[in-house]
Amino acid sequence: MGKKIVSCLVVILCAGVSQAQETVKLPAIQEIWEAASLDGARSGYFRTAFENIEVAGQKLIRSRQLLNLTVKRQGVTINLRMQTGTDETPEGKVAGVFTQMERSDLGPLVITGTVKDNILHLDIDKAGSCVRIAGMTR
Repeated sequence: MGKKIVSCLVVILCAGVSQAQETVKLPAIQEIWEAASLDGARSGYFRTAFENIEVAGQKLIRSRQLLNLTVKRQGVTINLRMQTGTDETPEGKVAGVFTQMERSDLGPLVITGTVKDNILHLDIDKAGSCVRIAGMTR
């Protein structure tokens, strides 16, 4: 009888611990670094980061993926950089998106999206000229 009670308590405690782990929020900053290789040679890296931020009083989790590659194309060495990401509520609802590409010959391309009233508003900035697109619904 005593073993059954102890077994039940262990099961209840383990269930409580697993439930608590599911509701734990991300730490303030978490990073994942990966090496990028082309044809067996190291050519750059890929970094994924998560951080807690606050925008206009709203607590969000920002995920950012950064790709940095150096490649040789037609005898010319080119550095390619791009980052993309999302801003999400702790419940997983997307509040914003962003993409930035650094293009050595054409200048940077920055796309920023903000969700307001379930409508995605995009700002596209190509080397100083800005275009605004609104009305994209989920």
